[in-house]
Amino acid sequence: MWTRVAFLCVLLLPLLAPAQERRRPAELTVVEIDVRRNVDIIQIDGRLRNVGQRRAEDITLIVHFLAPGRAPLETREGTLDDETLEPGAESEFSFETPFQPRLVEIRLEAKTRSGRSIRLNRPGPYRIE
Repeated sequence: MWTRVAFLCVLLLPLLAPAQERRRPAELTVVEIDVRRNVDIIQIDGRLRNVGQRRAEDITLIVHFLAPGRAPLETREGTLDDETLEPGAESEFSFETPFQPRLVEIRLEAKTRSGRSIRLNRPGPYRIE
């Protein structure tokens, strides 16, 4: 019986030790965005900041174009101006796409080139001015 108690104590010992602080993965925040219609083109300009504790690499920004009622009509992908985004650093992005009459808003999403999702704060929707 004492061997069982000793064995259980050994198994529970790691639970009593203080947990190591984990670094948060890359997390992006939309700092600034300007979405406007210019004749027959929609122009999107903005800045993202890495607010996580790890470097973000090979970021693909996905723009979902929405109709009234937030129904998705079209999706476009593009990359940031910087391939690597260190913690606390910012990067600009810019998109242009032909205007379609029913497009009224956009929503953003971010992922790595390999397809892993990156948490994005303030993804929208943003109104097309």
